[in-house]
Amino acid sequence: MLFRSGTEQEVARASATFAAIDGRLAYSVLAGNHDVPSSSDDGRGTTPYLQAFGPQRFAGDPSYLGASPDGYNSAHTFVAAGRQWLLLALDWRASDEGLAWADGLLDAHPTFPTILTTHDLAYADDAGTATLSENGERLWDRVVRRHDQVFLCLGGHYWPPGRTVLTNDAGHEVHVHITN
Repeated sequence: MLFRSGTEQEVARASATFAAIDGRLAYSVLAGNHDVPSSSDDGRGTTPYLQAFGPQRFAGDPSYLGASPDGYNSAHTFVAAGRQWLLLALDWRASDEGLAWADGLLDAHPTFPTILTTHDLAYADDAGTATLSENGERLWDRVVRRHDQVFLCLGGHYWPPGRTVLTNDAGHEVHVHITN
């Protein structure tokens, strides 16, 4: 969560803060529930968040791979340990169109080890054992489980922090963390 209420003033302050690293460091920003209207359709339209952190912000960054048609979800690549990686940033309860975009992007990059970041993924008990949220189950079923390159999913929204390990359709581990 970047903002308490996603006002133009809050977004402008966050945008100015991130401007200090624009062009110097690759990064992604994804929308949480305080950043955009709570909707799982593509009717969100433009928001202060999208105006500041939409595709136009990253268009000149060599790590930027692209965004979903509504601009709220993005993909970035980076090189580490001698190989190319993919970071997939999905917004607060991504729309069906956003999930279809993510699915197609993963289909197009099957050899890139992938980290998926999103706002609402899992919640944990007091011992730190995480369970997928309703939205996390939707992401797991529609995107993650069939794409073997996704090995790590990071989310927030809930407290306390926690983790779990799930098994994808290929029989491999996918680590799920709540990193508030």
